[in-house]
Amino acid sequence: PGVYERDSLRAYLYQTIGRNFQGNNARKRSFEYFRKALGIAQVLPDSMMQSKILLDFGILHYEEGTDSARFFYKQAMAILPRERGRLQRIKILYNSILGLVRQRSRLWQARVHSYAVLMNKYKTEKMAAEAAMLELTPPSDAIIRPAFAGKKPPKAPSVKDPTYIELQHLFQVKAVYKDPNLRIEDVSQWLNVTPRQISAVLKAREASTFIQYVNQFRIKEARRIMEDPSSDSLKLEAIGEMAGIPTRSNFYKLFESIVGVPPGHYRRNIIDSTSVSAEGAED
Repeated sequence: PGVYERDSLRAYLYQTIGRNFQGNNARKRSFEYFRKALGIAQVLPDSMMQSKILLDFGILHYEEGTDSARFFYKQAMAILPRERGRLQRIKILYNSILGLVRQRSRLWQARVHSYAVLMNKYKTEKMAAEAAMLELTPPSDAIIRPAFAGKKPPKAPSVKDPTYIELQHLFQVKAVYKDPNLRIEDVSQWLNVTPRQISAVLKAREASTFIQYVNQFRIKEARRIMEDPSSDSLKLEAIGEMAGIPTRSNFYKLFESIVGVPPGHYRRNIIDSTSVSAEGAED
């Protein structure tokens, strides 16, 4: 920094140290540092700093109860009018800049509001056009399709979703649900689609989430294994693992929530019905 900046910094530091000593009732040390700050400030062209240091001197003398406080106050007040013109110009410039910023802010807010109104109008018109194309607005049929006036429009042909078909193939044929670590990201990579697309397809076709869809297949597989007579020696935990649910508590909870009864109760009913059928066949 230059000489002016260095001396201004020194004066400011001395003034700050003096104020700290003044706050700690060390007035003698405060006088010493204020005197150093004033000696530097009197050489500088910054009259505002001089007036501030003189005011600090006046406050210090007033606290000491000496008559010099009035002298320092008068000197400070004599310096301030010289700064009044500069402060007035700064104030005018600040108000001008502030007015310009506020004006630009109002213009920007008006543009944002206009854009929001136009976008809302565009979305409304787009939704109305889509509704008209889907025959959801009967009054427009007389203008758009006069041949169907007064009649029920024909249903659009059902188009099978290839993503849903491939998803069914993965679960029904390849039985990917048996993998306990199966994730929607894995299935999306196999089908070359995004996880969001899979979720949308399942919501539209099955009214379920991906987890619900997987658990339905797992519980269905567990029921199939239980109904097989050769699985009588298998424990319920092993059946859950074979269906893709390795945790015993999760298997019991999912089975009861989907089937309505615990897996043990369901299995006992199967055994009882099988034995009754066998006795009836022997009779």
